[in-house]
Amino acid sequence: MIIVLAHLKAILDTISGVALLLETSLLLLSLSNNYLPKALNSEPVDPQIKIPIALKACSRNLKTALKLSCGFAGYNGAAVFRKVK
Repeated sequence: MIIVLAHLKAILDTISGVALLLETSLLLLSLSNNYLPKALNSEPVDPQIKIPIALKACSRNLKTALKLSCGFAGYNGAAVFRKVK
């Protein structure tokens, strides 16, 4: 399994209440279309970090996606989405 880091927060900025819903919708759309968005504002990458980062948008055979949500007052959540065959 190959894990690649990508994020949408830099694209959407902080849009408060609807951020979680919008980010999750875009994540599910990306997962269903096998599309990995570019991780904006991630360059330059420290060469000591050994995590693959999506510096360009690309097509990938995506099967699973992880959505992390960190909110005010320490509210945190995580959800794993997997394609159903």
